[in-house]
Amino acid sequence: MIHSTDLLTLALTAIGKYWGQKKPEISKSKDFSAILRVSLGADSDDFDCLEIFKSEKEKVSFFCWNEGLKQEESLISIPLVSLQDLSAPAEISPLITHAFHGNNALVMGVRRKTGLTIYRPKIVMPARYTFTAKEFIRFVEVRQNRESIVKQLLWQNEYNLHFSDKQDWDSFVQSFTDDKIEELMLLWDLCFSGEDAGKIYAEFDVFFKDYQNPNTKVTYVYQSLGEVEVSESFLSALLNVKLRRIEFQKALGAIRDFAMSRKAEKWALHFQKLYSKLDGVGEDSDDLLDLFKQCGMEGEAQILFNASIRSDVFGGMGSWNDVHFSDDPEYTQVSQDFYRELYLAVSACVNASLPLVK
Repeated sequence: MIHSTDLLTLALTAIGKYWGQKKPEISKSKDFSAILRVSLGADSDDFDCLEIFKSEKEKVSFFCWNEGLKQEESLISIPLVSLQDLSAPAEISPLITHAFHGNNALVMGVRRKTGLTIYRPKIVMPARYTFTAKEFIRFVEVRQNRESIVKQLLWQNEYNLHFSDKQDWDSFVQSFTDDKIEELMLLWDLCFSGEDAGKIYAEFDVFFKDYQNPNTKVTYVYQSLGEVEVSESFLSALLNVKLRRIEFQKALGAIRDFAMSRKAEKWALHFQKLYSKLDGVGEDSDDLLDLFKQCGMEGEAQILFNASIRSDVFGGMGSWNDVHFSDDPEYTQVSQDFYRELYLAVSACVNASLPLVK
């Protein structure tokens, strides 16, 4: 399934074509928000991603971006781009990358006359505590097991944190500043094990009980990755729905035939159902499809989108990544081809009516 952060990117990008114009009313925004809530595992009001919709009756707003877009003459469009095509590390398989970092697969771009700026969806966790670096050092210094804590912190500094080039306590103290607290706290829960862990963590909670952050909300932001140079031919390819449908169907047929040849019947059947959708067989209706129909998606783009958003079989337990053909070079080839065409297809459908080239 498409990752939840991809869903958010898809929705905002599709609506982005109305930036500077009258935006469409999204009558089922509440239902769509519920999809995001379930897929993100959020079960309390502390989760703030639903702020992409102010209310069911209001038009969609963009205030969830950490860099607000302003209406400007240089803005051309807001396309959807596959991050893999822009900066995929050659030494890392995209299948592995997607399994652990699916929210980076599809990113939003702001196309201006000067170039293309990429935005990546990011979940921002609030700081758990509000203490200072000096107060943390004071906690360490007054502990009876100070030597054990210092030893572990210096080990983390040498292999993970790299706050100081020198591996002595005085150098660590001097290098540890308030802006590094969050980085340290990400590793703090992994520092100790056994009997020491329970005692140290209990003492930590007591010592800093008055420093717990009352703000527990998790928020969504769109973080700028800066401007990238892309050719006009690259941008034009993002609009070619007909070509993407042909190439996606070819990749889908190849991965279906591979599954069939290896007697993976369930996977072969699943891929065949997706293949049929590209011929317009079988109607599907859900809040996400309805959202895109309201944004003007129709015809061939709608058929391709209907199949492609149901084709993400990568990442997670029981996914295509977990089948036992991983040592087979043909498996790697058909999987990587399908993965790439999947996101090119989704991008082309979402961008179909955008003025990407001027």
